[in-house]
Amino acid sequence: MSNYTKLVDYAAKDSLSSGTPLKVLSGTEINTDLAAIAVAISTKADTANATHTGTSAFAAITANSVVSTTLAGALTGNVTGNLTGNVTGDVTGDVTGDVTGSATTAATVTTAAQPAITSVGTLTSLAVSGTVDGRDVAADGVKLDAMASFSIGDTGPAGGLVFYVDHTGMHGLEAHPVQYGTTMWYDGTYDNLDARADGIGGGYANTLIIVSAQGEASSASANAGSSASAAQACHGHSRTVNGIRYAGYYLPSITELQLMRTNLYLNGVGGFSSDSYWTSNNNGNGGSGNSGPSEGKVVTFSNGSLGLTAVYNQKLYRAIRAF
Repeated sequence: MSNYTKLVDYAAKDSLSSGTPLKVLSGTEINTDLAAIAVAISTKADTANATHTGTSAFAAITANSVVSTTLAGALTGNVTGNLTGNVTGDVTGDVTGDVTGSATTAATVTTAAQPAITSVGTLTSLAVSGTVDGRDVAADGVKLDAMASFSIGDTGPAGGLVFYVDHTGMHGLEAHPVQYGTTMWYDGTYDNLDARADGIGGGYANTLIIVSAQGEASSASANAGSSASAAQACHGHSRTVNGIRYAGYYLPSITELQLMRTNLYLNGVGGFSSDSYWTSNNNGNGGSGNSGPSEGKVVTFSNGSLGLTAVYNQKLYRAIRAF
């Protein structure tokens, strides 16, 4: 694209004296100037129905109806209105086509050929169907599996029951969906350990402490009748969902178990018993002359009470994992 620059100063010729050779306007001068005008016109876009090739940069485009672009390259700029084509930049409005950039307000992507969104900055709303960048889109046409937002009671990534969600809605805790049998808190010996972390994530820290002292159980599983301790059983468990293996399970802390009771059990979700469940917390006291804890803490689901019981007693337990 070139701009026209006047090659001959025609007005200056008027001030020259008659008979001065430079006062004469030659055909060559006229031809050269007209040729420059022709080049500038041929490389400029029309004001209507213009077609751009290559890379075109715009400070802003405001459209009252539909801006339709046929681009060999990319369109860079801020766009307000409906846009058809490949776009790099900030987009405000309804967009049809392949989009790269960030949508500053709600953008609806609707196209027969599924849109490829390769990079998204701030996106407040996106309505799509089919697949986006090879990922399935949820049935509601809004939630992408790669950007899923979870709520209490939803099914988690590993097929568990979501009972805690953080402020983003994308991360939280899920409980194993199956009710186990009972097992002991300890593995038959009073190992020297102290697991008293609480809060979200406290159970994971406790489980690592317990398993570090007790060792990995050879038959560790999350199934009833396991010879493993509650922490070993949870730590050794994994689930495969849609061909993906999920691990990272652990015995919940007091807070995590109470959240599970409040958000699942009290809502009749998860097949929980009204009996007591092991937490990963112990009382910190040595047992039978040994250095390890003699009692573990339990939460009774019928009334939510927190109690202590001997580590060799058989109690229910339920593995959880973070996502």
